[in-house]
Amino acid sequence: MQSVLSRDIPVVQASVFGVALFVVAVNLVTDLTYGWLDPRVKL
Repeated sequence: MQSVLSRDIPVVQASVFGVALFVVAVNLVTDLTYGWLDPRVKL
């Protein structure tokens, strides 16, 4: 929060990028697990 208030752009960019990578990774794992657990789902 201090980085946002002090306008430390590289730290804010790295934080947003890290959160975005985490969300993409969780979605990928969820999709792959759902396809593995439910045989009705085709890849």
